[in-house]
Amino acid sequence: IYTIVPTNCDVMWVGISLKKNMNISDALDPAFASGNLLYKIEEKNTKLTYYRTNIIKCAPINKNNKLRYPTYQEMENCYPTLLEEINIAKPKFVFLLGSLVAKFVFDKLNISHSLLPKDYNYIVKDIEGIKYVAIHHPSYINVYKRNSENEYIKAVSKLMECNN
Repeated sequence: IYTIVPTNCDVMWVGISLKKNMNISDALDPAFASGNLLYKIEEKNTKLTYYRTNIIKCAPINKNNKLRYPTYQEMENCYPTLLEEINIAKPKFVFLLGSLVAKFVFDKLNISHSLLPKDYNYIVKDIEGIKYVAIHHPSYINVYKRNSENEYIKAVSKLMECNN
């Protein structure tokens, strides 16, 4: 692990990968749109502690030097590190950001899953005392659902409050 993982955090956000020219400590940084949306959720729940990470600990770059989605094998290679982070942090919640992350993690945990709901009624899956929740990736909200950003923030915040 290339960053300091807190012990006993309340919420772990799991994204897909870093952006180009980012350090591991910049995972889901509030300076970027996706990280900023997570920060807005965190501001509504200030009593909780948070940890941000990605499945892929580097930026997957294609031969044209452009960011690309990671391959299944790349996610597979980095999965043990994610498990180690979860083991150290012992989060109450693991929010899986986006369908790619959710599908991969739920498949690895042998947990059935479905598409992300359009109405933000997210499903909590309790796995060995940790609540896993697949939610829309913040970048999806920023690009395609900007008008429902407040609804998204409320839905995720409510999960934290009701299930804490």
